[in-house]
Amino acid sequence: MRTNRLLIIDAEPEKCEFLAAAANRLGFEVDIARDAADVITALRQFRPTAVLLDLQVPGSDGIEILRLLADQESDATVLVVGGDEPRVREAAVRLGTAKGLNMAGALPKPLRLQELQNVLSDILRSTWTVEELATAVDGGELSVVYQPKLARCRTTGAWIIDGAEALLRWPHPIHGTVMPDEFIPAATRSGLMVPLTDFVLQRSLEQVRLWQSRGIALDVAVNIPPDLVGDEGFTDRLCACLSRHGVESGRLVLEITESASVDDVALLVDVMARLRLKGVRISLDDFGTGFASLKRLLFLPFNELKIDGSFVAQTDRSEEARQVVSATIELAHRLGMTACAEGVETPRSFAFLQAQGCDRYQGFLISGALGSVDFEQFLRDWDCDRAKEKLSLAGIAPEREVAVTGDGAVVPVAAHMPSSPAA
Repeated sequence: MRTNRLLIIDAEPEKCEFLAAAANRLGFEVDIARDAADVITALRQFRPTAVLLDLQVPGSDGIEILRLLADQESDATVLVVGGDEPRVREAAVRLGTAKGLNMAGALPKPLRLQELQNVLSDILRSTWTVEELATAVDGGELSVVYQPKLARCRTTGAWIIDGAEALLRWPHPIHGTVMPDEFIPAATRSGLMVPLTDFVLQRSLEQVRLWQSRGIALDVAVNIPPDLVGDEGFTDRLCACLSRHGVESGRLVLEITESASVDDVALLVDVMARLRLKGVRISLDDFGTGFASLKRLLFLPFNELKIDGSFVAQTDRSEEARQVVSATIELAHRLGMTACAEGVETPRSFAFLQAQGCDRYQGFLISGALGSVDFEQFLRDWDCDRAKEKLSLAGIAPEREVAVTGDGAVVPVAAHMPSSPAA
């Protein structure tokens, strides 16, 4: 059984004692680091599985410590504490995530014992090893679920489900379902992203082919890591995979995160241009969260710009977020791309996006991620009273008279979704 070891990075002795006592009661072994030198020693000798980091570390600061943890390739789960402003804490969490750390979120000061215990308990429940993940990948033990994408038919104006994003889940035998944001950082550090992506591609194309055999015409989007984007042999392997599964290239969308860093820009252009020539569509994912957005949009052949859910969520309450999202949609259209908003969760945000001319919508307002069987049931229910009641709050009137295929062709709904459950 794995030992749970918590490293507390804080310089206040009394607070450290309080935190250590709370962690001990939950079953953690505890070590304390008061500066960067202590942290390096603890990472090498104590080997923490979790880190509690005060952002105001004397002689340093929490941001520097986050960089240090990333440089040391720590696979510990990190909880940040403090920061006078919520936005500073949020920025620290985003930075840690961008650097590949497994971030558990942030808590304000003064710490409340119950909140701390809740987070530490969650960390305990999600404790697993990279070796377990590698075994799950090798054994095909992960699963793929699909989140519907909503669009408006260009011909009839009807709201239809025209695609889905393929998302990974890890059904852990002890810890339950482990979500991608919990294991992707560790997979990236340990070299597991390529086999993970290959698994998702294989399963997704198998599913598209099965849907096609049942008369369901849908596109599928798969997230692609930088290692594959910068591999000049990837295009040929992908096309062979599409051919093997009998899936047209136009049915596949590759989502490339904006934060992906590929040093050889010429190689990146080479790979992406070949993918486009083969008919594969490419989406710039998490737009607005990286640091080279406009340059990438100018030089790389994207079809779609995907607006990060963190911006979409704030359109309910922030004029600044509304301006950013509106400008992003306009930019996509001016560059000849479609705009897809993820994280659409409220009728108000949907109405705003609709008014700005957004092309596709993805989020819990439409549906969460679903297994393949539940996804098909969702499509069958799309025009039923339950779906109408749910979506009418956002001004969506589900209709299925026609559906639009990936190449823009309008087909009868019978070719899009069978009226009776599939065998």
